[in-house]
Amino acid sequence: MKEVIMLFKADGTVIVEAVGYNGDGCEAATEPYEKGLGHVEERSYKKEYHGKNTRNQAMIKNK
Repeated sequence: MKEVIMLFKADGTVIVEAVGYNGDGCEAATEPYEKGLGHVEERSYKKEYHGKNTRNQAMIKNK
């Protein structure tokens, strides 16, 4: 299942996580959220990002 999860933290940080996407699909899934939220402060990729049939995630932090 593919989905995008958003977590709003008390310090104003918003974490956007794409689940079930491979490679560039992670960035394509989070791009509309990134544009809506503004400047991306940090982007990180889990090791599964490069996998083919695993739970793939990309996470951005935005303040």
